[in-house]
Amino acid sequence: MTALCVIVILLLLFLILPVGVDASYAPAGLALKLKAGPLRIKLLPAGKKEKKPKPEKKRREPPPDAAAAEHPRPRLITAHDVPALLHIALDALSRFRRNLSVDHFMLHIVAASDDPYDAVMLYGYLNAALGALAPAAYRVFKIRDTDVQLGVDCYPGKTEAEAQIVLTLQIWEIFQIAACAAAALLRWYWPKHCAAKAATAAAGQKGS
Repeated sequence: MTALCVIVILLLLFLILPVGVDASYAPAGLALKLKAGPLRIKLLPAGKKEKKPKPEKKRREPPPDAAAAEHPRPRLITAHDVPALLHIALDALSRFRRNLSVDHFMLHIVAASDDPYDAVMLYGYLNAALGALAPAAYRVFKIRDTDVQLGVDCYPGKTEAEAQIVLTLQIWEIFQIAACAAAALLRWYWPKHCAAKAATAAAGQKGS
């Protein structure tokens, strides 16, 4: 009984584990890490690897299938299926967006230019843009923590920016999205598969 309780607890901990990405930008370059709970796996910047020439592989043409040539199978995906598949994809993206969590968003911008007037104007444009985008972002995403700072430098220079965003999903949410998408695809695929199988069997009977 104790072992079963431990397994159940570990399974629950696994399902609620947040996984995602940690992307940041600085003048030094772009950095990208995979996030799994407290762990971080660096993807960018990646170390330099020597590229070895790959031997060319000769393509082997498969032998023609006489039966398939005589009785070609009907296509499962046609132009009429595109709207249904797009609906399934958009539904999955909508579920993904609703469950996606922005754990941290950081944006630091210092507007600068060789002309102080241009620097102040750029600061005004950026401030207006951020003020307009912020409410929409809060409506669309679950944003937990933000750090947005906007400044201006009237001395000659270049505009500098630093940004970071941490996006996560819990594992059970990923399973839920995948299960819903798989169920929708199965509801679309199964009738067509049965119809295609029946058509192939009918063509085979006619040929014999």
